Amino acid sequence: MDSAKLTREQQKAYDWRRCYKLVTLLHTNRAGEFFLYGGLRLTAGKDHEGPVLYELVDEFVQCHGRGVMKRLILDRGFLDGEKIGHCKRDLGIDVLIPARKDLEIYKDVVGLAEGGLLSFQPVADSFPACAGGPGAPTGKYS
Repeated sequence: MDSAKLTREQQKAYDWRRCYKLVTLLHTNRAGEFFLYGGLRLTAGKDHEGPVLYELVDEFVQCHGRGVMKRLILDRGFLDGEKIGHCKRDLGIDVLIPARKDLEIYKDVVGLAEGGLLSFQPVADSFPACAGGPGAPTGKYS
């Protein structure tokens, strides 16, 4: 809300508080046993998270290289066809977003699957061995 547009009486009626949002890139394993920050940004509460998150993704790939981040799991608040396409096409990142059955995107995917236009293949677990996780080395590091 722009306080400059309010009268003095309206301004006195409000309890003004600062508001911030924290947007993060987190890495974890499937069991959720740990998490590592891949990036974070603190922004004004009025800012939308989408553009901020996709900036973090671009910066992560710029710093760590293409192919390090393979999957990006988001909620439906981050549905942005152009940005999702950029992640897949330009950065090589699969974006996974659960969709409710009443959303058009869900209906589109079901229609494509029923029409035989989609091909699903099992994907082997490609997560690298992480400290404490399956396949992690045991013993001391020198």
